[in-house]
Amino acid sequence: MYSRHSPAQSNTSLSDNDDDDFNVKSAFFRDNDADSTATIIPAHWSTRRGSLPLSTPLSHASRLPPEILIHILKHLHSSRDLYHALLVSRAWCECSVELLWYRPSFSKFSTLVKMMRVLSRDDQTFIYAQFIRRLNFLCVGNDLSDSLFSRLSHCVRLERLTLINCTSLSDDGLTRVLPRCPNLVALDLTGVSEVTDRSIVALAASAKRLQGINLTGCKKLTDESVLALAASCPLLRRVKLSNVEQVTDESISGLARSCPLLLEIDLNNCKNVTDISVRELWMHSVQMREMRLSLCIELTDAAFPTPPRRDIALPGGNPFPSSAPLPVNELPPLRVPQPFEQLRMLDLTGCAHITDDAIEGIVSVAPKIRNLVLAKCSQLTDSAVESICKLGKGLHYLHLGHAQAITDRSINSLVRSCTRLRYIDLASELLLFLIGVC
Repeated sequence: MYSRHSPAQSNTSLSDNDDDDFNVKSAFFRDNDADSTATIIPAHWSTRRGSLPLSTPLSHASRLPPEILIHILKHLHSSRDLYHALLVSRAWCECSVELLWYRPSFSKFSTLVKMMRVLSRDDQTFIYAQFIRRLNFLCVGNDLSDSLFSRLSHCVRLERLTLINCTSLSDDGLTRVLPRCPNLVALDLTGVSEVTDRSIVALAASAKRLQGINLTGCKKLTDESVLALAASCPLLRRVKLSNVEQVTDESISGLARSCPLLLEIDLNNCKNVTDISVRELWMHSVQMREMRLSLCIELTDAAFPTPPRRDIALPGGNPFPSSAPLPVNELPPLRVPQPFEQLRMLDLTGCAHITDDAIEGIVSVAPKIRNLVLAKCSQLTDSAVESICKLGKGLHYLHLGHAQAITDRSINSLVRSCTRLRYIDLASELLLFLIGVC
């Protein structure tokens, strides 16, 4: 046991209190933490510190192989516990310091300043910036400036970055950091209203491993950003473009064709998105789990798979149809290459042009939907509900608010067929009813 302070003691405590939450993060990041810590190895001391001789013989605890010690320390989820482990011995310090720093936690601006001050020091015990894998600025978003954020340019191993509502950030700060993060896997820029294509294009050129990006509310972005992501980031799985009103079919089609691993896409209020690009999603994104198309007001039945009863070739048809694209109002029936077995959530709120045929086609190719939101789809009738009944026990949540043509007849069938339905909205106002059907 050390008889004096660890050389890292004054540099590594970033906690606001004894019970720092190591799990504060955006809901956008849902992957298991174990993947990020699996590659941790004993830290390397700075040249000055590494030359210091050991003052005491190794204890039994310090003789544990580093791999075993790191595996044990990974189960300490409190920064306070990791900090105390760091003080046990030199060997324990080497194995715990990266675990302590890989996801710094700060709920106050003063703690953030403290961390930035440590990263700027010339006499660091370790190069702490290289330990940082995850950063979440949710609690200090309003105070994060370009100059302060730019100090993170040495965090080259950064994997996940949450910048929700960091309204003071601009391209100047983002372009100093994002291009230097080649290991970035997930980025959340929700509410960073000043970000433009310049930042996203720079990010795409560097972060080839990017899997998730949330651009909700980044209204200055255009197709240029999405096309850059599609071209350079083929591993993308989650893309959220809610309220990015300038994106069009061109970029969404490019995303569907270039990123076959897409699991989730959010196009809420993307009013320039039409049937053309949504058809591309159905054709290429067969692993899709969540699709949010609310307030895409241009969508019609042509955007969705053709109902089985319509999927019949007419006798005497031309076996060699023209390859030239048809006008939107003459789009051919959509026949998807394979069922969407993974689709669990579909939101079509406000898509007022879709009819019962669209619902029939969707249910026929995505039979395992759990959450279906059809609020303000005013043209739906009992026929649509009869199609929804085919989802059976898999359906848990259903929103049919403002669908005034639906009657008791189809609802009775729905309750008998979907016996695990827990929530249903049938009101003309936003009222949620709980159904206790076992």
